[in-house]
Amino acid sequence: KPLADHAPMLLGGFVGTAVLYLFVTGASLGMPIIRISMSLFAYGLGMVFIDWTTGPLSPSANIEGLVPDFVKPLRVRLRWFLVALLTSFVILGSNWLAEFPAESDLLPRMLLALLVSLPMISILLLLRQVPGLRGRYRLIRAGLFLSVVALLLAEIFGYHNFANYLTRAVVRSVLAILGLWLGLWMVEQSRDYIAKGGTKTAYQMRTLLGVTPTEKGTGMGMYQLVVDTVLWLGFALYLIHVWDAAGNTLEHLSTYVTEGFNPAGTIRIVPAEIIVGIVVFIGLIIITGWAKRWVQRRWLRHTTMDRGARDALVTLMGYVGFVIATIFGLTLAGVNFAGLAFVAGALSVGIGFGLQSIANNFISGLILLFERPIKAGDFVTVGLVEGFVRRISIRSTEIETLDNQNVIVPNSELISGQVTNWVLRNPAGRLRIPVGVAYGSPVKKVKEILETVSAEHPEVITDSTRATPPKALFMGFGDSSLDFELRVRIKRIERRYDVTSDINFAIDDAFRKNGVTIPFPQRDMHVRTIEQPLIPSLGRDNSRDNNGD
Repeated sequence: KPLADHAPMLLGGFVGTAVLYLFVTGASLGMPIIRISMSLFAYGLGMVFIDWTTGPLSPSANIEGLVPDFVKPLRVRLRWFLVALLTSFVILGSNWLAEFPAESDLLPRMLLALLVSLPMISILLLLRQVPGLRGRYRLIRAGLFLSVVALLLAEIFGYHNFANYLTRAVVRSVLAILGLWLGLWMVEQSRDYIAKGGTKTAYQMRTLLGVTPTEKGTGMGMYQLVVDTVLWLGFALYLIHVWDAAGNTLEHLSTYVTEGFNPAGTIRIVPAEIIVGIVVFIGLIIITGWAKRWVQRRWLRHTTMDRGARDALVTLMGYVGFVIATIFGLTLAGVNFAGLAFVAGALSVGIGFGLQSIANNFISGLILLFERPIKAGDFVTVGLVEGFVRRISIRSTEIETLDNQNVIVPNSELISGQVTNWVLRNPAGRLRIPVGVAYGSPVKKVKEILETVSAEHPEVITDSTRATPPKALFMGFGDSSLDFELRVRIKRIERRYDVTSDINFAIDDAFRKNGVTIPFPQRDMHVRTIEQPLIPSLGRDNSRDNNGD
């Protein structure tokens, strides 16, 4: 919509500039007519930019209270600022922000400094009233406000060069801040689009970057960190360039970065090498992630390896890639591995005293990954914890219980302790369901009912070639009941609680239909009669006790 609203200005300025460059001999920005024509195009482009950045679909919409309450006054002030910049461009030329003024330009520059400063002060005062900016960015706003006031005072007291320096620095800083703000917003929008977009382009970008949208995260954090770091670093360097009047700061920084410095003794730190090491480390980590996903998607998925073996191989690839990335990163960062011998010695002493459990869990994790007594997806019981193995890392194993609680179990407990893996060789398992019926019940009928009812459950294995069919055993004569035990094999042992409940419901219903009774516990009570001569003596003893004798 902003583009359509200001299309006449854009087209007029563009066509006028193109015609002048085509038909005017020696056309350049030194001609006022060229600058006027380009200013028309720049004004239309600036109006589009202002309307969009303060609209409902812009980054301004994320600032509480700005849209739509303060949109209109903010747009007016931004247009003043745009007019001031373009007027300066038309009168003083294209280098007015990069050069010190000539003596003949002092008066126009004084007027234009005033023209630029007033809308900036007005914008800063207006932003203080926005609820979403109250108490935020105070240092930035205060610095800009003091700089603008200082340049006005410098112009008033005749320090024109200093005022021109402040004018150029403040204007360029404001434009840099605006560019950084929009750049960070666009990075965030691009992240969300790539991670969760439904278009073909978004899908292709996710495939290229190896990103899978999940509930916990998007997987784009590393990429966003790298881009944000580049933006902030470029912003900081540009501010140094803008405010450095002598122009030597960046040169000195470049010398320190490339040649390094000695903070203490013979230790020499070279920031350039450290930056290269970090970049290589991050790059190798990203390549390792791509390799893991490629191997898992293109190769492991089509092999006969079970899920646990595939997960173990992918996990080992990740650790190997991390070690390689660390070695290369430290080497390029200038770390001397010969000097790490002392660190290795200290680390071995630490393992001997305080890091025994960590080393034990690390070695146990390697054993789990290679021997695979348990695998991701297995249903296990470890002490009082029972659930599915979700992830096996180098230090611990994550088990999700049937209550959806994630329990982190150290790997050493899985190696040295007793672990029940219900599905190590076979996901099927046997249930033993005790059943008691009243004395006098037809035991053969009870046996038939139990076996028939259990065989009708979809989870029960009835194929004799795979497992023993359901079988009811008469186990003995109890105190109150005839004791049976129903033994069945089910397809998935982790569902034993649900299957047991279903079979019990079915047994109770079948017993009611066939008149079979499940008895209550029975006890025989014998009451003895006390002989008559003992009663008086008991009475005398009680009265004696009551009298305190």
